[in-house]
Amino acid sequence: MSWDTSILHTLTHHLNELNNVQNDYLKKVGAKEIGDIIKGHALGAAAAGLGVSWLPGAGSAIALAATVGIIWSMYFRINVKLGITLSKTKLKSLASAILTNIGASAASFLGGTIISTALSFIPIVGNAAASIIMAGLDYAVVFVSGIVYMKFLTKLFKAGKDIEILDEEELKAEAKAAVNDEDVNSLFKEARKEYDRARKSGEATGKEHVDIVEEDEEQDETVSANKKITCPKCGTGVGSESKFCNECGTSLITICSSCNSANTIGFKYCKECGSIL
Repeated sequence: MSWDTSILHTLTHHLNELNNVQNDYLKKVGAKEIGDIIKGHALGAAAAGLGVSWLPGAGSAIALAATVGIIWSMYFRINVKLGITLSKTKLKSLASAILTNIGASAASFLGGTIISTALSFIPIVGNAAASIIMAGLDYAVVFVSGIVYMKFLTKLFKAGKDIEILDEEELKAEAKAAVNDEDVNSLFKEARKEYDRARKSGEATGKEHVDIVEEDEEQDETVSANKKITCPKCGTGVGSESKFCNECGTSLITICSSCNSANTIGFKYCKECGSIL
């Protein structure tokens, strides 16, 4: 993924700031890995926006609803990478609070949504324009939400606060403070420029996909040690830590194409780098 534009430099700055404050979180992961999670989810949101925003009137609302799920799934995966444990209830509440405060601060976001909705009623050309506008907005919403989350974590660590013991109201207050510390309108403009660049260069294909974290996925996307997995060849249930099926000998390991790490078959994301398997 390209890292040569202003909005990506802003994200890198926040990741480095987080690393300087709480080195234990990023020394094993790497700032770029977290950045790739954020950008990957932003591209997935943009693709989702392209897919539904052409629907007259309702498309923008559907796209935004999907974006909320993508944001909290992004936070979930960042937390997994950083070893942060936060209940899904708190995480959803935090994601909603950040998105609400971003929306209140970003005039360009609200204006773009209105324009996209209006254009969707114009056949063919209007629908296409609405889709591109909404895709850029969805990309910006998720990307800016990722930047704000990095700021949010940095502020907590600087203050010596433990995110895992704060209640929902305290998390919402911290989220609002993190949003207020950023020039959200400027971030939105830069994020939309980055999406336009990625779309024109072919990096954003409109086919990207992000899996929404399921309701029953509480703290980790890894399979617990005592859980059974099914051999894809013979259907035998074996321990999740097994490398081979004890019935037919089939390998139960998937190799990540990005970092060559070994993962248990069935994993959606690489446990080492977060890439889609």
